[in-house]
Amino acid sequence: MQVNQKKQKVEEIVNSIINTHTFVILIGVIILIKTIVFYKNTIAMTDSLEMKTILGTISFITILVCFLVALTNRTRVICTIIIDVMLSILLFADNLYYTYSNSLLSVAQITNLQYGGEIIKTLPVLLELKQVLYFIDIIILILLFAFRIIILKKKEKSTNKKLIIKISIILAGVVIFCIIGLKYIENGIVKSYNKDFQIQEATVYGYHIGDIYNAINAKRQTKYKDIKSIMNDYEQLKNEYKSEYGEIKYNFEEKLNNKNVIILQLESVQEFVVNKEINGKEITPNLNKFLQENIQFTNMHMQSYSTTADSEHTTITSLYPMENGMAFSKYYTNTYDDVFKIFNKENYYTSYMHGNYPYFWNRGNVYGKLNVDDLSLKNQFDDL
Repeated sequence: MQVNQKKQKVEEIVNSIINTHTFVILIGVIILIKTIVFYKNTIAMTDSLEMKTILGTISFITILVCFLVALTNRTRVICTIIIDVMLSILLFADNLYYTYSNSLLSVAQITNLQYGGEIIKTLPVLLELKQVLYFIDIIILILLFAFRIIILKKKEKSTNKKLIIKISIILAGVVIFCIIGLKYIENGIVKSYNKDFQIQEATVYGYHIGDIYNAINAKRQTKYKDIKSIMNDYEQLKNEYKSEYGEIKYNFEEKLNNKNVIILQLESVQEFVVNKEINGKEITPNLNKFLQENIQFTNMHMQSYSTTADSEHTTITSLYPMENGMAFSKYYTNTYDDVFKIFNKENYYTSYMHGNYPYFWNRGNVYGKLNVDDLSLKNQFDDL
């Protein structure tokens, strides 16, 4: 009898929280804590930037809480739980993807779902125990529902007084959001050139809102509408360069005429390991020998989120890749003045080799369209 009384007391306490506005406020605080955990797990921020980002995050959560509070009992609880689950999944997925590629998820990268199998293989390396924090409250709620501890109350009766209070709460949330939150969304839209900077300036939620807006309005944001305007700016830049620096200092024309050319790009190898030793042994002995007879380019830096495939795109076309998304997927049908075409004009025999399958990062389609004499991808290599 005493056990049943204790159980009943627990149920009353739990339901007194779940079926009141306190539940929405509590979930709002939990979402804020999860978001701060996300910031701590990803980008490094100064104290002043962190406070600015957290203030913006509070404004987004405040407007969300205000709208949820205005709903009736059952609807309020269900919507609160759904939003909590969705935001938890979003933060968790952003955390994983940031660890994987030092970037955030974007709707512009939807085509990358075709590589999901390859990315999923890396999950054991990406998963960390602390990421359970994104779902700990959801797990507790599932258990409470499973043991029938939570009973959702029916729709509450609405009165004029309650309606006025709810409208006042919504208006208060809108005012707070307009004063604080809109600036963060604007930052998410106009400062899209750097993901870390976007999170700091727009919060993770402002980033995603801005990302959706930018994806919808991608064509409107294009600086150049035709080839003529591009070439005008190009010629202007050339003239400005000449007027500032005079004639070109170095002339490499025909210096390597009729020489063999090998371009070597390495995945996830940073420059500092070259010509370095550990306990008297070279880290990269073969690469060191190769560089003694060749040219090393050390001033190439990541220009987009897709560091590997789009680095190849830049190398073979001398073009900057997309700011967001992958040129290899979106623009592989374009015609380029690529390096293979240039060498073929000089009667070179061109070859491209890569240790991935043709479907991975769309390399089969990309290089299949280029004028490569010999294309060798993983499916053509012999197993050792």
